[in-house]
Amino acid sequence: MSAIGDTLVFVALPWYALQSTGSPALTGLVGAATASAAVIGGILGGPIVDRLGFFRSSVVADIAAAAPVAALVIVDSVATLAYWQLIALAFASALFDLPGLSARQNVLPLLTAGGSAVESGRATGLYFALQRAGFMVGAPVAGLLMAAWGFSAALLLNIGSFAASAVAVGLAAALCRRGRTRLRAAAPAPANGNGYRAELMVGFRCIRSNPLLLLIVWAAIVLSLLDAPFLAVILPVYVERAFGDSGSFGLLVGAFGGGMLLGSVLYGMVGHRLPRMRVIALTLAVIAAAYLTLAAVRSFPGAVAAVAVMGLAAGPINPILVSVIQQQVPARLVGRVMASLFALVLATAPIGRAGAGALLAWVSPIALLLGIGGGYLLVTAALLSARAFRAADTKAAVPEEARAERGF
Repeated sequence: MSAIGDTLVFVALPWYALQSTGSPALTGLVGAATASAAVIGGILGGPIVDRLGFFRSSVVADIAAAAPVAALVIVDSVATLAYWQLIALAFASALFDLPGLSARQNVLPLLTAGGSAVESGRATGLYFALQRAGFMVGAPVAGLLMAAWGFSAALLLNIGSFAASAVAVGLAAALCRRGRTRLRAAAPAPANGNGYRAELMVGFRCIRSNPLLLLIVWAAIVLSLLDAPFLAVILPVYVERAFGDSGSFGLLVGAFGGGMLLGSVLYGMVGHRLPRMRVIALTLAVIAAAYLTLAAVRSFPGAVAAVAVMGLAAGPINPILVSVIQQQVPARLVGRVMASLFALVLATAPIGRAGAGALLAWVSPIALLLGIGGGYLLVTAALLSARAFRAADTKAAVPEEARAERGF
């Protein structure tokens, strides 16, 4: 339910900004504001989630994210929504997205406490599948609601979905209390006693000392810079100029989510048999081809097919990268390395969205799609030419002792 809610806002805000201002640059600033809020909330929200507990944090995050959306509906119903109000309330709502996501992910081990590892793994897999299914469902619903009843209709459903999510997690907490299940995992103590900043720096040093991880991080930063504006800035402008209605925008975003869901499921079924780095290279090449195809097609079915293939190829990337990090990094440092990677990659999203919005005042979305496709091909070629990347599929995991000797 929360994934559907997030997607409703994700589709509604850029389309409303584009329709109300007529400016791709201002639309890009709305996307940059929500991305900046995600960075701040994701980096700073971890200690707060640990302090409040996972169940309580999930409920609080849902309510806190819904409150600015409710304010948007109220202001839009009584007066003309000013651009600064749209920016401020969009930022406030997105600030709670990643802390809530983190809390819900960490609820799962508590709900399956005492069960087998297989049970926990299935629960986690189902969670991510449903999250992407929510993205697939929420996007076309948002587009169709805006086309039929306007901006506020999508936001009202967003508020309802967050409320339903909060109630569901609250009921789960009540059931766990009745069953006397542990409700809060103990937060791990900092390795050096210097707090969050020091732990984050340990993650950065770990990445810098590992050639494969450093290569992955640089590739992820460049690809994030290319990808971040696509759904939030470039695609709305592309759809407005090519097809002209919010329903088409929602269906294209939903096609991307459906492709990601299918790609994740297929990789989960057969991925353990495949060389991971070759799969990464293949998926990046397919995504590049999908961007170039989207720039070339002029029909709506062709655009849907290109975006769906893009999502299909993107589906396996995150599971592969997580498994590589888990293989290359000692278990006690995985969280810090992931937080460092998260901070580096997400920090580029506001730059990409604001930059794309500014560029769209001078060039067409077709030109940007061609540029992104070309950028993907360059990144793919750079990865394939790197010795650490080519050797990764033939090397076993680095032993814990050896990694410790490197100063991790």
